[in-house]
Amino acid sequence: MRILPLGLVATIIAFTCEPALACSCARPTKSPAELAADGSIVVKGVATSEEISSKPNGNVSYGFKVSHAINAKLHGEITLKSAVSFATCGARLDVGAVSVVLLHRTEPGDYRFSSCGQYAIQHDLDGWNAILDAAE
Repeated sequence: MRILPLGLVATIIAFTCEPALACSCARPTKSPAELAADGSIVVKGVATSEEISSKPNGNVSYGFKVSHAINAKLHGEITLKSAVSFATCGARLDVGAVSVVLLHRTEPGDYRFSSCGQYAIQHDLDGWNAILDAAE
């Protein structure tokens, strides 16, 4: 019986297996056009500030200057929130960088986002940019 070197086995597994995805939302089932038609709120703009809660299950809050929005009349600066922990689907934005964000509104003026929504955005960022640019 021939034994393959461990490094070769690991390489074969790494290049032939699909990535393990912990979140059930990690594979978007709808296109940007379908999500937009369903009424999903998506904004494009720049995170202007970041405040991270020191509580274990706290939030990270961002000041966010909206340049484009679909399915909501959002203008100027709004506050976006996400869980601090990636284990509870938290997501982060880069302050000063242009971002496209899929929002979940839990109550008026409370805009939240998650890693699941951001994965859906990143899965087809060009599609979202086209929809947002056309919505001007």
